[in-house]
Amino acid sequence: MTRILASRLSVCLFLMFAVGCAVKAVLEVPAEVAATALEQVVQQLDSVVPAYSIVIVKGQQTILNRQFGVVSVDTGVRVTPDTAFYIASQTKAFVGRMATQLSQQGILPLETKLSDIWTGSVFSSNTILRNKTLADALNHQLPINAFPVTFLEAYVGALPQDYYLPILEATTTARTPGFEYDNLGYSVYAAALQQQTGKSWQQWLDEQVLQPLGMVNSGTSNAKLKQVVQPHQLIDIGNWHALPNKTDDIMHAAGGMSVSSNDMASWLKASLKHKNWQPLVDLEQRYTLRQHDAYDLPCDGYALGWNVCYLNEHKVYMHGGGYTGSQSLMAVVPGLEVGIAVAASSDHVTHWLNRQLIVNYIKDVTGEAFTPEKQNELVAKMHEFRNSLIARRQLSRSESLAAEVFKGAPWQATASELGRFAGHYVSDELPVAAEITFKDGQLIMQIGALVRQLKPITTNSLAAYETPVSDYEPVFFTRDAQGQVSSIRYMDTVLTR
Repeated sequence: MTRILASRLSVCLFLMFAVGCAVKAVLEVPAEVAATALEQVVQQLDSVVPAYSIVIVKGQQTILNRQFGVVSVDTGVRVTPDTAFYIASQTKAFVGRMATQLSQQGILPLETKLSDIWTGSVFSSNTILRNKTLADALNHQLPINAFPVTFLEAYVGALPQDYYLPILEATTTARTPGFEYDNLGYSVYAAALQQQTGKSWQQWLDEQVLQPLGMVNSGTSNAKLKQVVQPHQLIDIGNWHALPNKTDDIMHAAGGMSVSSNDMASWLKASLKHKNWQPLVDLEQRYTLRQHDAYDLPCDGYALGWNVCYLNEHKVYMHGGGYTGSQSLMAVVPGLEVGIAVAASSDHVTHWLNRQLIVNYIKDVTGEAFTPEKQNELVAKMHEFRNSLIARRQLSRSESLAAEVFKGAPWQATASELGRFAGHYVSDELPVAAEITFKDGQLIMQIGALVRQLKPITTNSLAAYETPVSDYEPVFFTRDAQGQVSSIRYMDTVLTR
């Protein structure tokens, strides 16, 4: 801490002599000094998260590249600067950059109307959608929802190209026009890109972004990367549950990338180059939103995978990502030539922590000091939030089991009765199938990449759960005339045996 204070003092003394003692009330702090302050906090995180990464760049120089922890608590293998972290919805910024470049190259202009891509579809027959463009899709301006599409892509598996439009049309519901953040627009863009070019968004991203930037330890397939941190959930203090990494089938255009710390530094540097920001500046004028507080900063716009926020006179572009067991956040401030990204292999308090670290860093650089007192307060709150979250998750899990959907005659099923659920179940509405198995006394349901354990609750319902701290989800079942299980209903989808 002494080194940080000395650095700040030397900056102040230099400025005093340089301007004849006329020192501003608020002094900007060199990005390198502020990075050192942030590292003091990060060094105290290794007891509260299995793995963490923080990267800071100033212009085209990396001034902090720090990571700690293990790939998985089950193996104890240490993370390195080349270990990839799953970044979830931060993928949108990479896809936005790719889409901008493809538009500039004339391969797929952002002004292309969806109705021109899918003639005779809901995009041409619906008057509200008829003039919507690819840019609208990437900026969350499509006035529709299609929950089955986004849920399947995020948790179950990729939709075959031939099925995509029919399922989208069958499940679409209207919503209030205007901005509404979700995954659907990026899903639509990826399907349109495949339709128009014959190549997937993954192929284009590799060619347009990853290869040119030399991001060799990052990509859209965890299976092809050398090392990827596993997501974790906190069960209790010191007790972590490691989850499997996402399979390729659920690495989608709205949340389908894992990025190493070294490669994230390359991405932040590229993002700070002015020519790469000009398309975003143009789009801000078209997609101005009502002011909202997205990341503890006032924000009023969204542009191709970036929230447009403000800190004093500085424009801050930010985007986060979250999924079961993973959290990440990045920000670039072109006016300060600063970029920062953090990633964690846990979702317990890191959503809050990531925001605090990034915002305090930017404030520090602009003169609002991230003092030792503030650092200690942040660490103390982090431990406090962790402890309260453990209690809240336990309460939520109990309340989910006490919900009205689980009311009924309790059922103490025998192993023989549970074994009768084993079988193959298919949906008539969606291209999904469930495989239920019974082994070692445990009933397991798998629908594509989605895996749930099942426990009997009542004579017509089971409770599904993913991890030891997950809320319970109802699975209803029906029996035929012979008393055999004939179908199940999960997430409002009926699957017949």
